[in-house]
Amino acid sequence: MKLYYNLLLGALLAITPLFTYSQQTATIGAGTITSGTSTNAGVIYRSTSSSSFDFSQQYYLYTQSELALAGIFPGSLIQSVAWNKANTFGTDPSNTTSVWQIYMKNSTATPSSTWSSSSFTTQSASATLVYNNPSQVIPATTGWITLTLSSPFTYTGGSLEIGSNWDCSAHTGSPTTGGFSWMQDAVTTQAFGGSAGSSSITMSSQANRPQIQIGFVPGSACSGAPTGGTTNSSANPVCPGVTFNLSVSGSTAASGLTYQWQSSTTGSGYTDIVGATSSSYSTSQSSDFYYRRVITCVASAMSDTSAPLLVNTNSFINCYCTSNATSASDTDLGGVHIGTLSNVSTCSTTGGAGSTPQQYSDYTALPAPNLARSA
Repeated sequence: MKLYYNLLLGALLAITPLFTYSQQTATIGAGTITSGTSTNAGVIYRSTSSSSFDFSQQYYLYTQSELALAGIFPGSLIQSVAWNKANTFGTDPSNTTSVWQIYMKNSTATPSSTWSSSSFTTQSASATLVYNNPSQVIPATTGWITLTLSSPFTYTGGSLEIGSNWDCSAHTGSPTTGGFSWMQDAVTTQAFGGSAGSSSITMSSQANRPQIQIGFVPGSACSGAPTGGTTNSSANPVCPGVTFNLSVSGSTAASGLTYQWQSSTTGSGYTDIVGATSSSYSTSQSSDFYYRRVITCVASAMSDTSAPLLVNTNSFINCYCTSNATSASDTDLGGVHIGTLSNVSTCSTTGGAGSTPQQYSDYTALPAPNLARSA
């Protein structure tokens, strides 16, 4: 009998961690308001299928008390977010070029008319890009649209800022089948948003905030020595001055962990990067650097380091400026001819990947001609 109880106890102890680390879902907001299609509260602005406002940007603030009421406490690992769409319009079936980006930031901000900048770029400068889909599909159904983060985001306490950046301008024709409506709730100075025909948007305070679901792993405390994992980069090599994102795979996931990113030009003698204390890190560089992340379990005071990664820097010859074209008006440059190279485009035809119809043609994938000075 004693052996039986010992075996039963061992089995229960073996099973317990499976429940400790399972993902939970918290819903914030009751979704008492069905929005119109012309609200900038988001989470995506789309008034009609043919609207010229192809860009929308929103920023939301969630207080520590709101998160705690939903069961999200410091140390929780956020793995997904979802918003509740109220109507049956979606992206056009032929639209494979809509971009949706989500940013997150642990914050000390409190609800006010000034907690967010009117500029999305300014507000997201110190945030972490946690989701970046260049071919986002919005289903033509009602219900929750769930986005799984590229890497878990650690909520460390205080307020949580979540930013949404939408761009469907690359699609020729109507990018959606109609305007979008969302389930929302009234808030006071906890939502900023805006929309426009270009990425130059001035966000303003909104009276409503969309209902949200947050998928997370509860903050189970770490113990002993954590596992450092492997350093990854969203691009390698990179172009000078162009932002890229560093993350780590295979590391310990628990609460009570702290992070410090480090860099080195030689692969030894690493130095701390000031302010780089989140689980992931966004940066740019003009020369080659090694990167690694130190992970520390506060309870045990033990640390480990991720396997370092050398991020190389492309020569400027292999890098191209990102187009800022936003208008289909005025005079077009319709052709470039150099030696055997002949690129011709019209308002309705463009180059390869990266092109924007009626605005910008990208021919960088074509081989360059050999040029020689005449005698």
